[in-house]
Amino acid sequence: MIDRFRFGLNRIMCPTLDMEEFFQLTNELGLNWVELRNDINGGNIIGSYSIQEIRDLAKQYHIQICSINALQRFNNLEEIDKTKEELNSLLTLAKNINCQAIVLCPMNEEDDHRCPEEQVHETIYILKELINVFEDFGIMGYIEPLGFNSSSLSSVITAMKIMKEVGYKGYKIVYDTFHHAIGPDGLNLLAREYDIQFTGLMHISSITAEIPIDQYQDKYRNMDFSRDRMNNKEQIEFLVNRGYQGIISFEPFAEEIQKLDKKQLKAKINQAIDYLNLE
Repeated sequence: MIDRFRFGLNRIMCPTLDMEEFFQLTNELGLNWVELRNDINGGNIIGSYSIQEIRDLAKQYHIQICSINALQRFNNLEEIDKTKEELNSLLTLAKNINCQAIVLCPMNEEDDHRCPEEQVHETIYILKELINVFEDFGIMGYIEPLGFNSSSLSSVITAMKIMKEVGYKGYKIVYDTFHHAIGPDGLNLLAREYDIQFTGLMHISSITAEIPIDQYQDKYRNMDFSRDRMNNKEQIEFLVNRGYQGIISFEPFAEEIQKLDKKQLKAKINQAIDYLNLE
């Protein structure tokens, strides 16, 4: 059994709700962890609310903000000045609303001219460059490998090796069940080579579309875990049984989920938690 308080909600599942409605939904479900985003509502992370209003609402609804998702293309050396500027902005907001971490996503483009060795080298260099920025704010950096073939960092194991090279305890890995399913690391390989202690956050979603795995996209990610083709239950049990004690955050992108009203969404989330907790 996974304690209910460990489950969280990523705002991508309900982008039409305003911040109070989102916090209220989380509270009504008996949950208190949320992830905010900078890729909905025109990039305005907290919508029309002021920083003080967000702080007050978080206190009112017993909400803890575990991350802001995301600093994109963080490992592109050509854009390091822009990356530092955006990171400072995200960290300033995160500090003010008591958010624990910023998610960092790697470049994911077909025309990335760098070879794998260059991608790793630049990722290490940039993460070292960003240490002082994170330290100044006292906020974590969560690196999220993206499993797509076009991704410059698709492997959880490679991410772990990079972090060992960087040597900064303020970085952790986001383990996403979708990106694991389409990425290069099998659970057998993780069992041999991956140290669970490097995991800072877990994203979960299911795919039920009967399509080849190389056609999986974010738009197919839903919450029907009983028909899931990505073995979420096995992946979650794998991490938990090996000592992962962190947050397990629902991150479905499917429009079918985003269009649900609050009552329907609550039912979906409760159903998912109940199923994932079945022995």
